[in-house]
Amino acid sequence: MTPHCAHRPRAAGSVLIVAIVFVAILSIGTTAALRHLHMTMAEIKRQENVETALALAEAGLEKAFAMLRAHPDTYKGESDTPLGDGRFSVAVTRGPRAGVYAVRSEGIVADGVGPGQKQVIVAEVEIQPGGGLRTGPWRVEKKQEHGRAWTGMDAAMQTAAVERKHEHD
Repeated sequence: MTPHCAHRPRAAGSVLIVAIVFVAILSIGTTAALRHLHMTMAEIKRQENVETALALAEAGLEKAFAMLRAHPDTYKGESDTPLGDGRFSVAVTRGPRAGVYAVRSEGIVADGVGPGQKQVIVAEVEIQPGGGLRTGPWRVEKKQEHGRAWTGMDAAMQTAAVERKHEHD
């Protein structure tokens, strides 16, 4: 019996080591799966915010069209108008002809972490005799600058900064 008892603690130690390795492998796999799930959920939320920002920009554009129809000479836009989960800003400038306006609407959804998602829609609208509106095609404005997406008001601020720099040169 003595030889049989001598091998028992050694076998039990081997099983313990195998169990620890098995638990470590399961922990690594679980951690990787949870990380992947977190990244997937973050991407889904980001995409949802992009779509919400686009809807806010569209709402700002529609409001601008209504305001231009009612007050074409006085409506110049608005800033940070809250709506739903975000806000929109609208800038209206006179076009090349009487009754033609360029409208830029920016929808922003804050994500609580960073600057949030921003979408900008640009359209041209012409006020017809009798008060009707004729709109040209809308476009979502995006520009790339040094790896960062510049859109809407950021692009206008960047352009103004470049123009100021050239004035001083």
